[in-house]
Amino acid sequence: MILVDASVVIDWSQGKDAKLQQLMPSLLVAVCGVTQAELLHGSRDPAHRQRLLADLATLQFLPIPDALWITVGDNLAALRSNGVTVPLPDAVIATLGLKTI
Repeated sequence: MILVDASVVIDWSQGKDAKLQQLMPSLLVAVCGVTQAELLHGSRDPAHRQRLLADLATLQFLPIPDALWITVGDNLAALRSNGVTVPLPDAVIATLGLKTI
């Protein structure tokens, strides 16, 4: 399974990358709630929202376990202590991806 973020789903749904169009249907691709929220946040109107929901329905959904939030916080703290700032959504997706390997 491949956990993707919003940028991948956006590029795929907009048909921006021919290789991505070819790969997505042949792979087991998943999103989490953070990615769903980011996508819907970008909806322009009700019709666009419906298209996004239809695209999301073709992908697997990977829930975020409650216990993962402690690890997300620990990962963010470790990164910060090394001078690296990462947006929370990216840290959540990365941590979830690491836990599902």
